[in-house]
Amino acid sequence: MSKKEKPNVKNNSLYPNTKYANKDMYMTDNENNFIVEDSLARDKEFKKDREQRVQKFIELGAPDVIVEYEKYIATLTVAEYANFKNLEAEESKKRLNKYMKENPLKEEIVKKLFDDFNEIIKTFDPMLDSMVCFNMKLDPLKYIDEPDWSIGVYDDIINSLYIEYNEKWKKEMDITYAGADGVPTIH
Repeated sequence: MSKKEKPNVKNNSLYPNTKYANKDMYMTDNENNFIVEDSLARDKEFKKDREQRVQKFIELGAPDVIVEYEKYIATLTVAEYANFKNLEAEESKKRLNKYMKENPLKEEIVKKLFDDFNEIIKTFDPMLDSMVCFNMKLDPLKYIDEPDWSIGVYDDIINSLYIEYNEKWKKEMDITYAGADGVPTIH
């Protein structure tokens, strides 16, 4: 068989897993077919879930901007949605960087956050494995104004403090959340 010759009925013994749609179109039965079918099934389930979400927002009387955003997402495939989220994250990072050029971190706020954190880290509190509970305990809004908080100017600092707290108290957290067999059930 020459290099340009496609599989056909006569030479099918060389390509036993070949299916034919017509004389010019063929495909092989391999894992790629499963991947395509799996992707199609995931896309169908994703769209169904997103459409249900749109209906729920409509029933709840959500603002039009939220409903329109959700309707747009419901038109996407899983891969398109992942790309969309990446683009959104890039745009958010650009906005943050632009904002931070005009509104840099304030040294006195950073110092107050670290001072409060130094008090928090002294004692173990299993509730602080939750970022929400950690933020409530740290209470950064005492020092950070609303625009800086909303856009996330201090998020990296607060996230690093949260991680540091949980790393310091990891052993105690594991013991607190250990199941009957002694194996941690929540991380």
